[in-house]
Amino acid sequence: MTNKENINLSNSQKETILIISRKEMRDNYAVKLAERLMAETPYHVKVIYPTTSLYFLNKCMKETDLGWHGIGLVINYGCSSYIRDGISAFLSHIPSLYYLNSFETIRNSVDKLKSFALVKELPTIPIFTTEEEVLQAIQESPDKPILARELMTAGQGRGICVLEDEQAVRSYLDTSRAKFYTQAIPGREFRVIILNDKVVTVTMKKRYSSSRREENNIEDNIYTRTIRSHRNGWLFSVNPESKDLQKLESFALDCAEKLTLKWGAIDIIEDPNGSLYFLESNTAIGLRSETVISKVVDSISSLMKSFN
Repeated sequence: MTNKENINLSNSQKETILIISRKEMRDNYAVKLAERLMAETPYHVKVIYPTTSLYFLNKCMKETDLGWHGIGLVINYGCSSYIRDGISAFLSHIPSLYYLNSFETIRNSVDKLKSFALVKELPTIPIFTTEEEVLQAIQESPDKPILARELMTAGQGRGICVLEDEQAVRSYLDTSRAKFYTQAIPGREFRVIILNDKVVTVTMKKRYSSSRREENNIEDNIYTRTIRSHRNGWLFSVNPESKDLQKLESFALDCAEKLTLKWGAIDIIEDPNGSLYFLESNTAIGLRSETVISKVVDSISSLMKSFN
C-alpha cells in the first residue's frame, strides 16, 4: 500500500470529489449525485462510507490521474459517524482540501434539540419540554396542534404524534412522554438548499391532489395534513410562492451559519403574515427533482472550478 511519504502533496489541479455517505440510506442520493457529477462534469467522484478501508480508497485513488493530491472537495452527505483514522490522516495532509460539513456539524444538525439551540437567536417553531408548557400552548392556541416528538433524529415524520386538541394532549400525557414537543404553525413550508454559503435553489412543499392521494392509498386526516412528508402525499415544487423570496433566502443562510452547515437544506415555515420560522435542517437531501439535482451539480462544478 502506498504510504504517506510516497504521496505527492504539492499543490496541483483538483479533479476529484469524495462524498461521504451513510451506507444504510434507503435512497442513496449520494450515489445518485456522484453518478450525475461523473456524467456531466470532468471530475472524478468517489463515494465512501465510514466502513470504507484505506486499502480500498487508495486503490480507487490510483485509478485517477492525480491520485490523492487531486482531491479538492469532500462532501459529507449526512454522515455523523467518523471515517476510519487512516483515511482521516491521509486527507489531513492534502493541501487546499475543502470540506463541506464536519462530522460534528452533521451531529448538531440532525439532532432536533441541538439544532434548535444553535439557532435560538432566530425565530423557530415553538418548542416545549415540560408538560405544563404543552398544556398552556394548546389552551392558548387551540387551533394549532401539538406535535409530540418521540425521536431526536428521525425524518419523514417518523416518531411524531399529532395531538389535535387539549383532550388529545392530556390523553397522551397520561400514558406517554416525548423527547420534546413543538407546535404546528399554519402556512407554507419551504426548503432552501445551500452550498458553501450560497443558495442553490428554493422549493416549496405542495400536497398531492385528492385523486393522486387516493391512487397512493394516502388517507386524508390530521396526521397526513400536518406532517408534510413524501409518504404522506407531499412533494417539493420548484416554483416557490413566497411573500418575500429574498428574505426567505437570507433567513436560510443565517440559520445555516448558526449550524455551520456548508451543504444541506434549511426547512422554513412562512406564516400567512410573512413571518419566518426555522423548522429543521436536512443534511442528506433527497434529490428526486431533475431541476434540483441539475442545480446542485452546477453549483458543485462551479465550486471545483474555483479551486484551480
